[in-house]
Amino acid sequence: MNSNNFNENIIGIEDKSDKKSDNNGYTMIEVLIALAIFSIGILGLAKMQIASTNLNSYSRMATEATTMGGDEMERLMILSYGDYDLNPAFNSEHSYTNNNRTVTWTVTDNPDHKSINMIITYTIAISGTTKTIRLNYIKPQDI
Repeated sequence: MNSNNFNENIIGIEDKSDKKSDNNGYTMIEVLIALAIFSIGILGLAKMQIASTNLNSYSRMATEATTMGGDEMERLMILSYGDYDLNPAFNSEHSYTNNNRTVTWTVTDNPDHKSINMIITYTIAISGTTKTIRLNYIKPQDI
């Protein structure tokens, strides 16, 4: 290898370590834009979290009301066929209230069974709206 060619090749290569780079980091504008986009995303997540909490609360209230109605229906099912709470001749509509929930039931007498129609009403405290749940059962005549 000729030393002249080697020297010519080395001289042709520029030393890039001496040049200054224009990339010194992010500008303030870029940081502010990134923060604005990040904030919008976080606000969306916060709104979703609030909506999720409210819907969980609504579901809990509906579950409690349904459980209360189911418990009352089970109590009615173990009563004797001629019990006062199952006799439409004594009282056409039965009801009771517990907290913000009201359970009302009517009994229809048929030849071989009684139809029990139950309505559970509860109020959602957050919105003030009233919701209803309906349960229908048939109690067979005692043997």
